[in-house]
Amino acid sequence: PTFYDHRDHMNNIPDEPIMQKKKALLESTGMAMYRYHDHTHNRTPDGIIEGMLKALPWSDYEWDGHFAVVLKEPKTANEVACDLEKYWNIGHVRRTGDLNTPMTKLCMMIGSYGDENQYKEMRAKGHEMAIVGETCEWRFGEYVRDASQFGEHIALLTCGHQGSEAAGMKWHAELIKNQFPELETKYFECGEVWSF
Repeated sequence: PTFYDHRDHMNNIPDEPIMQKKKALLESTGMAMYRYHDHTHNRTPDGIIEGMLKALPWSDYEWDGHFAVVLKEPKTANEVACDLEKYWNIGHVRRTGDLNTPMTKLCMMIGSYGDENQYKEMRAKGHEMAIVGETCEWRFGEYVRDASQFGEHIALLTCGHQGSEAAGMKWHAELIKNQFPELETKYFECGEVWSF
């Protein structure tokens, strides 16, 4: 969100120096900013996940249009993490659980779906590897680590919110540009929040 609030309610921007400076900067450009991100997630198939998958070199997989991705050729969590770092341009993917057993059943809950939802989706659908943007370390992260130590083949890859969705937003900007060529459409790369 532009103003650090999930819904970006422009009427609720407080008299806070950073928010006021950012608002003034945007107003000075004269451009219209259209935040379409959550709507893209809510379409079927999920437009952000679709763009993220297109950015990867994987060609042989099945996707349910929502969270479930089944690889035809198994990959370890370490191999998947390396692909995510390279093709999603992520500085560092945090990893826990069973990192070296080849797996096929992935759960792509990128962005911020919440650790309770991540846990429920993993258990209900029998996924082996979760790829998330952010999660609660002491809840879902500890759960995956413990499950792995008890012998379950389960892994968690945490990419950071921006890193887990940027390629999807770039792809969506291209869709808008192709559908409305008369409009100047740009994706602005903001980079990851964290440094490694």
